[in-house]
Amino acid sequence: MSRRKPYEITSASEGAPIAWRTLGEKNDPSSVQDRAVREFEESLSDVDVVTPPKKANANDPNDVTRVGRRDFFLFAGASATLAACARRPVEKILPYTKAPEYALPGLSYHFATVRELRGEALGLLVEAHEGRPTKVEGNPDHPTSLGATDAMAQALVWNLYDPDRSTTPTAAGKEITWEAFEKEFKAFVASLPASNGAKLRILAAPSISPTFVRLRDAVKARLSGVQFHTFASVNESNVRQGTKLAFGEAANPVYAYDQAAVVLTLDADVFDTEAGAVRAAKQFAKRRRCESPNDPMNRLYVVEPSLTVTGSTADHRLRLPSSQVEAYAIALAKELASKHAIDLGPLGSLDAKVDVPATWIAAVAKELAANKGKSVVVAGARQPARVHALVHAINKALLNDGSTVSYYPVADKDQADDQVADLKALTKDLEAGKVEQIMILGGDPVRQAPSDLKFAEALKKAKTVIAVTTHQNETAKASTWHVPLALELETWGDLRSQTGVLAIQQPLIAPLHGAKSEIEILAALANETAKGYDLVRATLVKSGGFLGTLDKAWAEALKKGVLSTVVTKALAAAPKSAEIAAELQKAKRADAPSAQSLEETFAPDSRLFDGRNANNPWMLELPCPVSKISWDNAAFVSPTTAKAIGVESGDVLRFTKDGAQPIDVAVWILPGQGDNTIALTLGWGYQEIGRYGDRHGFLVEPLRTSDAFGFATGVKVQKLGPGEIAGIANRFADLGKASEAGPLVGRTGPVGPFDVDTKRYRFVQTQEHASMEGRAIAIDATLAEYKANPKFPQFPYEDKKDEKHSRPGTPDPKVLPLWKPVDYSKGSPTNPSGFKWGMAIDMNACTGCNACVVACQAENNIPAVGKEQVMRGREMAWLRIDRYFIGIDENDPKLVFQPVACVQCEEAPCENVCPVNATEHSPEGLNDIAYNRCIGTRYCANNCPYKVRRFNYLNYNGVDGEIPEVERMQKNPNVTVRMRGVIEKCSYCVQRIQEGKISAKREGRTLKDGDIKSACMQACPTEAIAFGDLNDPTSRVARLRGNDRAYRLLAEIGTHPRTSHLGKIRNLNPEMG
Repeated sequence: MSRRKPYEITSASEGAPIAWRTLGEKNDPSSVQDRAVREFEESLSDVDVVTPPKKANANDPNDVTRVGRRDFFLFAGASATLAACARRPVEKILPYTKAPEYALPGLSYHFATVRELRGEALGLLVEAHEGRPTKVEGNPDHPTSLGATDAMAQALVWNLYDPDRSTTPTAAGKEITWEAFEKEFKAFVASLPASNGAKLRILAAPSISPTFVRLRDAVKARLSGVQFHTFASVNESNVRQGTKLAFGEAANPVYAYDQAAVVLTLDADVFDTEAGAVRAAKQFAKRRRCESPNDPMNRLYVVEPSLTVTGSTADHRLRLPSSQVEAYAIALAKELASKHAIDLGPLGSLDAKVDVPATWIAAVAKELAANKGKSVVVAGARQPARVHALVHAINKALLNDGSTVSYYPVADKDQADDQVADLKALTKDLEAGKVEQIMILGGDPVRQAPSDLKFAEALKKAKTVIAVTTHQNETAKASTWHVPLALELETWGDLRSQTGVLAIQQPLIAPLHGAKSEIEILAALANETAKGYDLVRATLVKSGGFLGTLDKAWAEALKKGVLSTVVTKALAAAPKSAEIAAELQKAKRADAPSAQSLEETFAPDSRLFDGRNANNPWMLELPCPVSKISWDNAAFVSPTTAKAIGVESGDVLRFTKDGAQPIDVAVWILPGQGDNTIALTLGWGYQEIGRYGDRHGFLVEPLRTSDAFGFATGVKVQKLGPGEIAGIANRFADLGKASEAGPLVGRTGPVGPFDVDTKRYRFVQTQEHASMEGRAIAIDATLAEYKANPKFPQFPYEDKKDEKHSRPGTPDPKVLPLWKPVDYSKGSPTNPSGFKWGMAIDMNACTGCNACVVACQAENNIPAVGKEQVMRGREMAWLRIDRYFIGIDENDPKLVFQPVACVQCEEAPCENVCPVNATEHSPEGLNDIAYNRCIGTRYCANNCPYKVRRFNYLNYNGVDGEIPEVERMQKNPNVTVRMRGVIEKCSYCVQRIQEGKISAKREGRTLKDGDIKSACMQACPTEAIAFGDLNDPTSRVARLRGNDRAYRLLAEIGTHPRTSHLGKIRNLNPEMG
């Protein structure tokens, strides 16, 4: 149990596990002090810079595209004007809530829509101001989002206003008008029937859109020779093939984590990057509330090679290479059959050797068997299909089918089961000259295809290549025609969830640049002239799968975001144990990796995913949840493996594998990473994708091959020397302004991507410098410790002890105030409104997913500042998620996530040092800032013990002409955009508080709990954050504040925070040792 002694802030209690944030901090605590020095390094300049052009020109001495820091966000360029962009769709769209016939200036409206990720739909509510989408929330009526979102959904708004999106079609690399393109495209479509499209191929990402499927079939009906292919860099092929092997047909496995007492995940980050992560996290957290020691609590076992969000939440975690997960699943099945009489047929007699502690087989099997119908086993998408089939058989044998796991029909039965094999077949046809025309709808297969296929070379053999993409990515550059692709918030569509629920994707704004959607392109090929609105309605008419009249069903679907349809029934079938066993028996399993023959795992990045957010500065600057690295990816290695191969963090390794192209990636030593396995994330390393994403991170896709798409074994490494480092340095963005660029060369110096002396790559971490001076204040305990002492996070009384332990301590130690305390109770003359706002954060529910961080950024107009400014500790995020490692073992520590923003101290240290009274308390107890009064002394930031106040060292939001007009459209008009020289911090979303109070007054009612939600609370998928009126004893925030697990950060110094945290609990199995 990690907790504090009374009134001590420098150490944990005697015998408690230590808490640390980095290996350097653990092994050398004095290194924490070095972080402060970076903020004012003289080698880095704060001078203003000239506005660069959009694209770099190596021959232009005034070109400053390769710059850093302030220039990073002050890029101008040709962009659409506000008047041209803020256009509503022509068709009628309906708001989520009742609204007047016309939009009132100053009032926002919410519209229901939906987005797709990894074959699952996520229902959204999008806020719009005067026709501009500005903020994304979850749709509580949609069964997948349940009112929550994730970080990538929050970032959709910025993607819409990306100034570097494709704006016009191109032909042979030259821009053409839309009129010219449509004329040429019509002629192209008209020529296809002559050959029945026999030489035409269409490559698209997998789709769950009924309209897409209908139009694809219509194209096939018109052009009998056309062939469709499916490929995505991150896909569900193994999941689909696994259900087909197990049950004879493809299906969507949907897990009910809220019904499971025991959860076992096998190489599956189910709370972050797997399909349905928002729903999974929300359901799982329901059984982690623990409002009293007697509340039931689920238990999570995680088997994985690299430390993930799900692994960080685990009660028990086993570090195991991906290549060994199959052997572990076989051994577990044998244990269930032989020791617990679980009927698995021939699967129970298979044998496999795996080097894991015996308890990880015996104890886990015992608990699964003891919780029949109340357990769930899940395999990750990169595991082979046979592992998925085995997991389905285990769940069936444990009677979990119909209770904790259900199987639903897939949205597209004709989609390729194996997408890599499908792309391989297309590549062979290209090489054989069987393809003259190819249309690519979305994605970037030239970059993302397995390297052994040599897809880019094969593509050159086609006479006509039409790429429909959002940016001028590598596929667009390899095309003869390029067409801008419309995004989710600006086009009509429909998506079917994995459980069969249909939602309409309605646009919030007309396509900013005239971009086309996939269904509009397919409609043209099918010789349908209708636009997206009519295409979607036509699909609904033909399906007939709605209740009531069409107009009524359509209106309801637009308003609520969900169509009332006939409920999709789950599939019921017995697993084909003999076929599964045969596949497992004939499979050749790899030997355990070693330092001489490593394993590499490939996973979607939690920020950029597959590269779709590669030019989004919110996501680029967002730290990795576990490593806290910002603006980069890395090759994560364990401390043990790092010693074995002789590397330090920042060293660059060349990874090679038979049949694949070598890659060069810098190493980061990460506690919790599996030994002899190296984790790589996708989506980074673009050389030309946009002004923000160019030359950030490392390209890892070339190491993937068709037979090693999820993980690779037999990988060799070689550390690069200084000469080789110099040869690759131009692949990465400089941190500072290049010395030869711009008119201020005499005052600036280059800050390259590699350290001059050590030749190590310059990684930067955000949220690490604000560690509250090394205080270990994230408090956790085991369930047994919680039951023995329900008030474990609280300060013990020194003057009395209750023998019954009914009141062993207090979350608010008695500290003499600096001045007379203010009475904020209801009815107090000093608080005329009667409100006392507060927040509570349940660390037992928090997964550290970062959704709240991006939501806060979007809501409050918080800028990204660039890699160099982050290195100097100058990021502007109002909310950070502190990550603490717990324990002595640096290879296998426990983790605690603790979100920290301004805690709204009632005795605020910042206020009494401000010389101009720019920060002071409101009558309701909020610590407010008057931006126009602030003179930027930063005394308040220095005096803040929580290190949550941010200073605008530069004009990060830009001034007139410095930020493209289209990018400014994202700004929330209800929040002031701050200028240089001003302090800012969390305000508890005061604009939402005022809006809620005004709305209640206008409607003649009193405020109810839940009427006002801060942005972080509304986005959180696990409901870990509660916000409301502490003067309302029935409010959720008041109940949580009074919970035994509640504590206040640094309450021992007398700040009296309004924000409470609830201590984390781990439900350990005593039999695990």
